[in-house]
Amino acid sequence: MKKYIITGLLTIVLIAGITSLFKEDGALNFETNEQYFIAIVETAISEQYDDVSIGYEPNIITNVFKGVVNEDFEGVATDFGKYEVINGGIAFRPNEGEAFGEGKLYISVSGMKTLLENIAT
Repeated sequence: MKKYIITGLLTIVLIAGITSLFKEDGALNFETNEQYFIAIVETAISEQYDDVSIGYEPNIITNVFKGVVNEDFEGVATDFGKYEVINGGIAFRPNEGEAFGEGKLYISVSGMKTLLENIAT
């Protein structure tokens, strides 16, 4: 199932205009797999959500990518905490001393790396 998700993600990028992902010399415009994955996610989400440009929460990702499940968010970090899966649901755990507020739920770059690893396993 997870292979189909990754194949679907790659297909979305191709449909959305893969030429924008390349430099003038034809090389990919990404230094890491995480940057490429984030670009795929951003492209797919922007096609369905016009006003999402700052960050992404799990519910947006699961709405766009139907094969992504709650368990994929285990250990996924934000800049202010991380997500855990408790009794099948996703819970946000803020870092020690962090107040809860808007924008603190957005998945960080390192969190996107964890999400990619979780989806791939």
